[in-house]
This record gives sequence, C-alpha cells and structure tokens, in this order.
Amino acid sequence: MLKRLLVSGKLPHAILFSGTAGIGKKLVALELASALFCSNNVETLKNYPGCHQCNACKDFDSGCLPDYSFLDCLQKESVSADAIRKLLYGLSLRSFSARCRVILIDNSEYLPLQSANILLKSLEEPRSDVYFILISANPSKLPTTIRSRCQSITFRELEPEEISVILRKQLPEQLKTLESSGIAAEEFSLLSGGSLANFTMVVEHIDSWQLINEHLPRIFNGDIALGQEFARELGKNKEALKPQLHLIRVFVQKHMRLSERPLDQLRWSIFLTNLIHSEYLIFERNISPQIVLSKLFSTLALPVSELTVNSPKNFISNWSV
Repeated sequence: MLKRLLVSGKLPHAILFSGTAGIGKKLVALELASALFCSNNVETLKNYPGCHQCNACKDFDSGCLPDYSFLDCLQKESVSADAIRKLLYGLSLRSFSARCRVILIDNSEYLPLQSANILLKSLEEPRSDVYFILISANPSKLPTTIRSRCQSITFRELEPEEISVILRKQLPEQLKTLESSGIAAEEFSLLSGGSLANFTMVVEHIDSWQLINEHLPRIFNGDIALGQEFARELGKNKEALKPQLHLIRVFVQKHMRLSERPLDQLRWSIFLTNLIHSEYLIFERNISPQIVLSKLFSTLALPVSELTVNSPKNFISNWSV
C-alpha cells in the first residue's frame, strides 16, 4: 500500500501508524523515510525501501541526514513546546538536500497537549516537501484534531507462524531460554500477544510466568491466603508490575478458552475485567499496588455463589472518589 502511494505520488504528508507495540511500525516508518530520501528515487520513486547504497541512504542509515528528525515522545524534553516550535521553524528554512524533510514521531500518544496544538497547524497546511509520520500503540489517546489530520494505517498483530519464523531467525537465544524453561512452542505467540516487544518482556520475566501458573489456579480454587501473599510480592516492585500483569492477562485468556465449565469461564472473564480495572487504578490513579492486587485476588478466590460480589461493577465501585 505504501509503495503504491509513494510511486503514484499520492503519499499523504501526515500518516499515523497504529497498532500493538513491537509489531514493526517503526521499522516500516524508517523504510518509508529511506525511500523518500533515496537519491536513486529523484527521477522515479521506484525503490521501496531506499537502495541503501547512495550517499543519501548511507547518511540516513548512519543518522547523519539533517533533513530527518526523530522525536520520541517518551523523552519529554525533545517534544516540549519550545522544541516543537524550533523544529517547525527549521522546516520553514531551505532543506539541505532540496528533496524533502521527514519528521518521525514515535510514541505519539504521549505528545503533550500544548506541543500537539503547536504541531496541528503544520499538519493542517503541510508544505509539499514535508512528511510527518506518527507512530502510536494507543492512538485513542491522541487529540482528535491530530488524528483527523493524518491518514491512519493500522498494523495487525503478528500471526503465530510469523512470530515463530522471526524468533528462530532473530532471537534464537531468547527462544532457547523459553524452551529450557519447559514452555511449549505453541505458547510463544500466546505469551507475546502478537508482539515481539512482548516476547522479549516475557523472557525477562520468565520466573513470574512460572509463579503465575502455580499460584493462580490455587487462588481460583479458594486459597485466599496465597492470593494475599502473591499480592504483597507483586506489589513490591511497581516497575516490574506491568509485564507481570500482562502475563497474568495471558494466563487468564488461555484458561477462559480451555475451561469446559461455563461458570469457570464466567469467573475467569470477570477476573479479567477486574484485572483491567486494576491496571487503571495502579498506573493511572496511582493507588497502592498491594492494596489493589489484594482485592483483585480476593475476588478471584470467591465461590460461584458470590459472583455478584465479584462483579466488575462492584470491584470498581470500591475505588470511587
């Protein structure tokens, strides 16, 4: 699709790449940028990505091309209001290559609102030689005004077969780590959730995955004391908690599919919804992880007869302001 737009001369000047983290959005954005800068594309836009042989491609690959700007919105200083004003002023000057400018904005959902408003005018009235490429794993957090000025391209999650091929070619050592831990090959894509970034995270927290497999079934069967102990353990390190909660989510989704009893499926489903609420409470409302997880695991241990007490509505109402 991008190659067709490029060759036809119809490439939008503002594009939003959206989709799960770790599925290749940034890689594709870099390929597109290299094609725009490639010297062999001056006459006809035939190379996609760029040839990687010409001087322009070599400068781009080495990070020395002055007409290319990369902004990571997780680095607050690089996307401050002053930084965006300075960037846009530079775009008003003559380009070094006399070809085009490309601004790649990664993690764009974290772009400060003031900076987004400053950027908006350039997206509304883009120069003919300027291309903005925004990347986001959560585009709903972007201001509507920004989204509406961009052509959105959504990336799907990787299929299990695709993940398996990539892992064996590019991440053989990490793959060996999982295999040595007794994790079946068919679980790789389940654990990664269609994302290579998630796969790397799983490898780093493989001990947590094994604990989750040991503890959650026991908590599900009524071991409240273990639930409280597990909550205390997980709540000690908030930085490690996000990947651990991701693994819990994967475990629950797996058991929702495998459970033969409808009531068990319902209990896992309710727990999954409560888990999503818990992530919000911990990371957005900044409530103590130990307190939230203690309540979360307590609801998982409740018997079927108390499903109404266990319900997501009741769970979230406990934290109303």
